[in-house]
Amino acid sequence: MRTSYSCSAYEWEFARLFSAVGRADRGYRNMPYIGCLAVPAIAITMFILYYLLQAVLPRSAEQDIMWLKDWAITAGLVVGGVIFIRSVNTPGRHRKYPDTAVRVPLVVTDAGGIAVNLFNNLDARILPYIKWSSVEHVLIDVTKANNHYVGGRVFAFRKELRFDEIKRRLPDFTETVKEIYDDRFTLLLNIGKGINTRTLKYAIIQIPVSWLYDGQFAALLGDIRSNVQAPIKYYDQHAERSFSSWADTYL
Repeated sequence: MRTSYSCSAYEWEFARLFSAVGRADRGYRNMPYIGCLAVPAIAITMFILYYLLQAVLPRSAEQDIMWLKDWAITAGLVVGGVIFIRSVNTPGRHRKYPDTAVRVPLVVTDAGGIAVNLFNNLDARILPYIKWSSVEHVLIDVTKANNHYVGGRVFAFRKELRFDEIKRRLPDFTETVKEIYDDRFTLLLNIGKGINTRTLKYAIIQIPVSWLYDGQFAALLGDIRSNVQAPIKYYDQHAERSFSSWADTYL
């Protein structure tokens, strides 16, 4: 059965800033590093091909294949650069900003897996989707900036700019920039500490505040428990205390 968990446009705008999906089983995969890997891969392949041909062809034909050696690095840079740029630009091309009068499905689940609607685009070719069988563990944390989990420093001014951009489109957007939000939660799929960290296939799902009180968060947790073998745990003791305080009243 397909289930949609929806929120307001304001909550969706906030959630997408604090959510991420890496190497989804279907849809947008967020893998710009493939372009970086293509540079040495193509160059090495062309060098190998050059030396193989050099070994089997007569010396008189060596000049005819010299271009493989001369253009190896250039070809790798060109192809790798195209792949990298296309991957980075994909979100902007496919994102649809929501109408404030309608609710936006942020999370969609079915018998096969879970999708996170980061682009307000339910096209299966775009919607990032992770199979239940790919989810090895689930953690609950209070909402934090994504760099707390997947590495890479996020400068404060960048977050300020992103919030300002939302406020220009949605003047009633009242959220403020923080590093940690103790009044709401985030679900971490295949994200953890130390040996539990899995950066190739993961999901960070920021939970809208309204879900804590309208039953959707409780329903989503039940959905996950029904489909994932591993128990839902907590990112740290602070997350456990915050969740327990909420659960005592609403779960």
